[in-house]
Amino acid sequence: MKRVCFVSALLFIGSANAQWENPVDRYANEYKNHVSASCPIPDDHIKHFVYFARDREAIKHHPLLTQPSFQGAQIMYSWAMLEPEKDRYDFSLVQADYEYLKNHGKKLFIQLQDATFNPAYKGVPKYLLSETYSGGVAKQLTDDGKHEGWVAKRWDSNVQERFAKLLNALGKEFDGKIEGINLQETAAGASQAEDFTEAGYIGGIKANMLASNTLFQIQVPCNMRTL
Repeated sequence: MKRVCFVSALLFIGSANAQWENPVDRYANEYKNHVSASCPIPDDHIKHFVYFARDREAIKHHPLLTQPSFQGAQIMYSWAMLEPEKDRYDFSLVQADYEYLKNHGKKLFIQLQDATFNPAYKGVPKYLLSETYSGGVAKQLTDDGKHEGWVAKRWDSNVQERFAKLLNALGKEFDGKIEGINLQETAAGASQAEDFTEAGYIGGIKANMLASNTLFQIQVPCNMRTL
């Protein structure tokens, strides 16, 4: 009798899993209900960009390509992706996205990622994870102490120097081409790191913003409102 109950329970669980849908996909196709909307949008100076995070492939054949209300796409690129080895930069994916959007009359806005919200992914080049850069990253913790990701040690002068070099390389390649570049949010749950100081963190953020402002004609330093 116990065996029968056990098998029934497995069948029930399997059936439930087959019907489960990820909540993050709830609105994935919502735009389809509004593509033909005719309500007027007043003219203003605001430029609207659709935010794709790291899902860069999603720009292909996306409705934004045919909608004049959108200027283009904002795509996130990690530091690790752009500098696979020290002083060797690979901007091929950025270039591909820039060209694709340009061919459709749209623009690219870069978000540069140096923090993650996944404990399994650090998002910075491997060479940075050494004593020279004090480990390169620090754990991000939630308010209840749960490990939720990593953030580059923005307060470390050696890390700042490497980040500025990345910005310099990006500026040489894309300044005047892309619509702009923004750095990831400044809020980070890393104050528990032994070498962290508030003054050092603020100084690091200012240094990164100054570097980006110097190397790009048009940029938004930190958070940007996107759709």
